[in-house]
Amino acid sequence: MDYVLGEATPAARLEFEAHVKTCRDCAAERDRLDVTRAALTALPREEMPRRIAFVSDKVFEPTWWQRLWPSSQWTFAAAGVLSAAIVFHAVWGQKALATDPALVRREVAAGIDAELQMRMPALVARATALAEARHSEESARLVRTALNAASQRYELERRAERLTMEANFELMKKQMNRILLASRDAVDVGGQE
Repeated sequence: MDYVLGEATPAARLEFEAHVKTCRDCAAERDRLDVTRAALTALPREEMPRRIAFVSDKVFEPTWWQRLWPSSQWTFAAAGVLSAAIVFHAVWGQKALATDPALVRREVAAGIDAELQMRMPALVARATALAEARHSEESARLVRTALNAASQRYELERRAERLTMEANFELMKKQMNRILLASRDAVDVGGQE
């Protein structure tokens, strides 16, 4: 034990190390003790409790309200009184509502206001979403209409330019034919003289 705990003198350590080389039982015991010591040193160190309470201590004595309310009979009685009060209030409250029309109107108005307050954010959100959807549909329709109009205008301009180019080409062909005929006539006239 002194060797394992590190309390052996240097001479005793050397003697034990020589003995362990020849004795398997002592070597196995040393290994078991080393494992145990390593496991114990791995545990966290906790502070010991400063005081241990005993059943006879005043800590376990009932408080003033526990002395006043000692058993479950009082608890059962209190639960019965509370239940009776709830039932009485429910019945009496219904009679008061049924007999006083002004109270009924106020309760209904309060209920409607509460329902509106609860539903209003969802209704506003839905109306906003619908308006945004309509607006985006309208915007998309306007964009499609504008694109179609621009496409048609472009097509018309392209056709007009093509017709103009064809007309200019025909005009140029005629002028070239006239020039060609005039130059032939001039060559023929010059060749005959």
